[in-house]
Amino acid sequence: MTQPATLTKAGEAALLGALLSGTPLSLTSVAVDSSVLACTGNELAADFTAAYVATPPKFKAYRVDASTLRIALPMDQSVGTFDIGTVGVFSTSTLLALAAFPSAGSKVASNLPTILGNVRTLYVDLVYASVASAIAALPGSITEFEAAYGVGALSARQLRLQLQVAGGYSVIATAVAGLSVTSAVAIAWATGAPVVPGDPLDAFVQSTLGYNSTTMAAFRTAAAALQR
Repeated sequence: MTQPATLTKAGEAALLGALLSGTPLSLTSVAVDSSVLACTGNELAADFTAAYVATPPKFKAYRVDASTLRIALPMDQSVGTFDIGTVGVFSTSTLLALAAFPSAGSKVASNLPTILGNVRTLYVDLVYASVASAIAALPGSITEFEAAYGVGALSARQLRLQLQVAGGYSVIATAVAGLSVTSAVAIAWATGAPVVPGDPLDAFVQSTLGYNSTTMAAFRTAAAALQR
């Protein structure tokens, strides 16, 4: 889910100052407010009530072009529980920009065995002339593969190799064979589609192998290190 950001007046002043001084800003945090704010541009950091704050490397960013910076906020099953209303982008104590997500719903944390949390990734596009010069080295990086399919995306090859390493390949293959061929999981498995955290195949692997959120996160990390 991608939303365009509204630059605050304080953010515009900070970015202009960075350009004039030749000292780029650093993005220090990205936060979620459970309220849907108006995003008029008059908001200050004091107007933002953070339900969740991510600091590097818990958020990533990449330049779409010379004037657009896309910020990705991936949230795994350990994050929550809160409603998603507005995302704010900060440089130290300055609220640079914010974007409302009026229909994003909730971010739920796992509390096993009763609650299996969800995985969400929010994207905010910050547009500003010469943003590449105004903002310093990014607080993370994102691959072209992730840019195309989503933060944390794995190729089918990476998923299957890691399943073999973890000893779960035959378990998953057998379980998929028992599904309807029209199910989202069976289609993704058969077509070799990329797998994104929280999508049907990712969730199926986790539930079938009985992984908790920590184990599944470690599984994804190990898979990402394999050749795509």
